[in-house]
Amino acid sequence: MNYRSIAERSDFLLKEKGSKFIAIAFPCSSQKSFKEQMISIQVEYSKATHYCFAYRFFGPPISTRANDDGEPSNSAGSPILGQIQSFELLDVAVVVIRYYGGTKLGVSGLIKAYKGSAKFALENARIIDKEPTSNYHITGDYLLVSQLLAFLKKKKIKIIAQNMTQLAEIEIEVPISKVEIILSKVAEFKIQVKRV
Repeated sequence: MNYRSIAERSDFLLKEKGSKFIAIAFPCSSQKSFKEQMISIQVEYSKATHYCFAYRFFGPPISTRANDDGEPSNSAGSPILGQIQSFELLDVAVVVIRYYGGTKLGVSGLIKAYKGSAKFALENARIIDKEPTSNYHITGDYLLVSQLLAFLKKKKIKIIAQNMTQLAEIEIEVPISKVEIILSKVAEFKIQVKRV
């Protein structure tokens, strides 16, 4: 069963009574990946006053989270999550960065601004059909993992992270339809594999 996601990052800027709301929608399938991208966004927009967000991951089970980052309760994270759900998207995160402009918008004004900026970022995104995937952490001898990497690249398996020291480690994202062939190949190499 395929599901809808987005292909790449999509940004949108909304101005409301002097405040700037920058919505960034991006593909993301794990809390670890989200935290890494969130750190990068906070560095990119280091002078912002709020970093409100929501995400929805396929799982299974489907997991969601919304965060108001100091804005009034349910005025930011929930409206952002509502947009992800209304587009019926999974493995997507949206962060809306706010630069306060000096004029209070009130709760209804905040809801409108966060919802609107998230909506436009998702409307501008390229929506794709995505096959469910599983992530695996592989550890082993550098030479064996290097040989396995060549095979994985040929099979178009996404490498999420890699640390190629003497004891090499990689994390891969494998479409469900390819799990059996990939795991049987990993078994040939006699290296450690663990689902994450």
